[in-house]
Amino acid sequence: MSTAIFIPHALSEALAAGGRLELEDDDQMLLVGGGRYHVREAVRVLREVANGADELRLCGTVQLREYLTDDLGAELFGTSLLFDESAYDIVAGWLADPVAQWPAGAAGTPGGERNHLRAL
Repeated sequence: MSTAIFIPHALSEALAAGGRLELEDDDQMLLVGGGRYHVREAVRVLREVANGADELRLCGTVQLREYLTDDLGAELFGTSLLFDESAYDIVAGWLADPVAQWPAGAAGTPGGERNHLRAL
């Protein structure tokens, strides 16, 4: 069973600049030497900064951008998420779901996908 992985934009840009990551089409990410991912824009919600109340329980979670903007009606501005009277600090990135086989030795091993990302 595979688990989606959150990849911050800053990390994906650094990997791409180093030739270790390529974006194919609009929704495919290829890591050199390994996995292929289906990616969707997402954010990691760090903390609520306006009033301390996290009524939606978003803090500490990764949420799809589409869910936040289309379903909840939230607005994203740089490193901020605004919803009703709440404001959150966020990290923008990708939610990456593995879609292809891993290199020999990585597939089927506990934490194989995460270990591969750490190695990059």
